[in-house]
Amino acid sequence: MLKRTILKFVVAAMTIASALGLAGWGLTAASAATSAPLGHPLRANASAQAQGHSNSKDVEIAAPATGTGCNPDPVSPVTECTTVVGTGLKISSISGWTVNETFGTFNKSLHIEIYGPQGHLGNCNPFSLGPLATGPTCVWRNPHPNVNRKGGNYCSRVWRLAGGHYSVLSAECVKVHR
Repeated sequence: MLKRTILKFVVAAMTIASALGLAGWGLTAASAATSAPLGHPLRANASAQAQGHSNSKDVEIAAPATGTGCNPDPVSPVTECTTVVGTGLKISSISGWTVNETFGTFNKSLHIEIYGPQGHLGNCNPFSLGPLATGPTCVWRNPHPNVNRKGGNYCSRVWRLAGGHYSVLSAECVKVHR
């Protein structure tokens, strides 16, 4: 628990240091992948995370590749992660999952939306998320995986229903191009 909180602040500090041009002063970024559970897609793609593909930066994928990105935001109660599987503009699937970064519980109030440069692709069922837990993976499977899709950002975002209104808690995108 404490490790995850410390890791979030380290990643945020490294992002700020990088933006200020301090990365060359012997500072190295910690990988958010180390906090993912064993067998989780994020841990399998730790190299993309170690190369700085998190927070506000997009993970770019080109043929042949699979890209994963996570958005560890120190002011958000959750982290959203997205994986795009495909080759170039031929996308076979997009998945997203959410990690609760708090000690609170979200009771049947969350759902994940998958979307791309041309808009909404799909929603997954509402779910609950316990303290410091990882939610279910929402997967959109392309019905035409051998057809080129438009280049751009393919994303997942987690919505929260509270007081009869939806709000976005977190989102993450993977940039797809030729």
